[in-house]
Amino acid sequence: LINTLSISLLLLSGIYFAIHHWFNVQKIIIEGDIKHVTPTQLTYVANNKLHGTFFTLNIEELKEQFEELPWVKSVVLERQFPHTIIVHLNEYKAVARVGDEDLLASDGKVFDGADDDMSLPILYVDASDAVDYWAKYNQIESIAAKHNAHITSLRVSDSRIIVAETSTNVKITFCEQNL
Repeated sequence: LINTLSISLLLLSGIYFAIHHWFNVQKIIIEGDIKHVTPTQLTYVANNKLHGTFFTLNIEELKEQFEELPWVKSVVLERQFPHTIIVHLNEYKAVARVGDEDLLASDGKVFDGADDDMSLPILYVDASDAVDYWAKYNQIESIAAKHNAHITSLRVSDSRIIVAETSTNVKITFCEQNL
């Protein structure tokens, strides 16, 4: 009985040692059409948030850490035996700025992303109303495009008066009720 117990304990110790020391994650492959997430952000998550070995790594926790990056829409993680983690990133596609700090994605989600190089129309509205005013922006833009102009910003006052400014510096003011 003592011999069986000793052999079992030795085998379990060997398995534990192998799992926790031989199967360290040595490579992380990041895939996807990445334009806005920086290598510094990805390196930070990979170096500081990856805890465990190939077998003990909490994939859901690591996925959540990648999803906290501002431009990341979705993440799919895969393990590739014996020491590789593959990260498939999907970024938001920004269509407009919401105020001075947020962006509106093509799927209607408002997110906190930064990119000063992007030439996007600006919606000065509450983030909760951004999708509705994006639809109104598109209506107004289709009319402005017929006159060789583009809407660069859309402001909404508390009394629901909409002011659209065009690329030709023309301001169009109208009541939201009579769009």
